[in-house]
Amino acid sequence: MLTVVLLLVFSSLRVVVTGNRIKMTRKLYDLRHPLYPHPDLLKYHNDHKIRYQPYQGAYDDAYNQWYQLVRADHEFSGAPIRPIYREISQIIRMKSSGQEYILYSETLYGQDHENNTIPFFHTYGQYMKPAFKTVYNYELKQANTIRSGGVETIYFIHLNKNLIEELYSAGPDDKDIELLVNVGSKQYGGRGFFTYDEFRDSTLEELARIGREGKGMFTTLTSNVPVGTMTAELRALGTGSSKASAEQQQLWKDFQEFQKFKQSQQQQQQQQQQQKK
Repeated sequence: MLTVVLLLVFSSLRVVVTGNRIKMTRKLYDLRHPLYPHPDLLKYHNDHKIRYQPYQGAYDDAYNQWYQLVRADHEFSGAPIRPIYREISQIIRMKSSGQEYILYSETLYGQDHENNTIPFFHTYGQYMKPAFKTVYNYELKQANTIRSGGVETIYFIHLNKNLIEELYSAGPDDKDIELLVNVGSKQYGGRGFFTYDEFRDSTLEELARIGREGKGMFTTLTSNVPVGTMTAELRALGTGSSKASAEQQQLWKDFQEFQKFKQSQQQQQQQQQQQKK
């Protein structure tokens, strides 16, 4: 029984550690100004002849301030264009109105005219669309469009495996990207929870099932159990209390040894990569 349990734990962990992972680093970014506000949102306001106003929590002001520092002087003075880099920290798969979409969080790094690095963080892929209604003034015999107070969330990046690969390849070198799945009001995933192949190729329903089943430690061989969750539960088993059996104590010790082994492997791989550079 102990052997089976260990195989379950190690198989789940191995998927997390050794899954097919693309080397990640900051990538040059082709900025398509303006990022904010979204062109469709501006057109929507213009079509209704209503002045655009950023909604609460919008990135408009922060983006414009960042852009003024890293690019505006080029437009006015003809100064050389300074490169902009991106680093992806989070990718989210989700569904809305029967269609699948992607959201992603990233930090864009530009430089001001003194070559100081200026970061801009945002989560891209959605905007808030206000609802309008038409009212009629009988005295003036005039119709006007006004805000009704309602708001709709619009998603505009459809699921695309090539885009997932592009985003994933621009992640940080020192840690995994958070791969997340939104299903209804629940969110599953995190760093090291889903493998890259799972996240890219599985259906949303399959990822949700892995998320639900992966909350426990001993579920199925294909479930992806977070190392942090596994460590906490195994540590609880190996506390040394009178309730903990000898097998549970040994399981905790074996898992600690396995962690040391994997950490040693990762360090060796990093050293080899540095030597190649």
